Amino acid sequence: MWQAAARLHTRHGADLLMTVGTAGKLSQIEGDCFYLARAIQHDYGARKADAFVHYPPGEWPMGPANVEPYHAMPDPGTGLPEACITSGDAFIEDAHYAQHLVAALDADVVDMETAAVAQYAGNLGLPWAGIKATTDDANHESAGDFHANLLAASQRAAAGMERLIARL
Repeated sequence: MWQAAARLHTRHGADLLMTVGTAGKLSQIEGDCFYLARAIQHDYGARKADAFVHYPPGEWPMGPANVEPYHAMPDPGTGLPEACITSGDAFIEDAHYAQHLVAALDADVVDMETAAVAQYAGNLGLPWAGIKATTDDANHESAGDFHANLLAASQRAAAGMERLIARL
């Protein structure tokens, strides 16, 4: 995903990167469509004997854990609840791991791409924004729920992005 962000920025001069789509719900946050205020990569770090320790991408994965989210531009008035998203290279179908992401990273929703876009934007000092609607609860029923809810969630996310774009 960062390659797409890089292409938009370098070839087309994009000065704001945005992501829209679906996500799994991790926390008890109210709502089913969210403005992404923060993003964190959840699968970079060190596997210790008793836990996975999270670190910011690109930093040495040793020593005390220090996870700092990438902050989105302020919500210009979408009316959506703000959420923290965590991203990684795995579809989450494990309620226990989902709760770990909530406890360790204060995450509300999970996807596979937003943190890469946010990291690229952050490294270049570009603003970023994101809208995600939930399809599932990141548990053992997620694969079926994802397919059953994809169309409705995609429509909610698209409507949220339309509101965001209208306020830029």
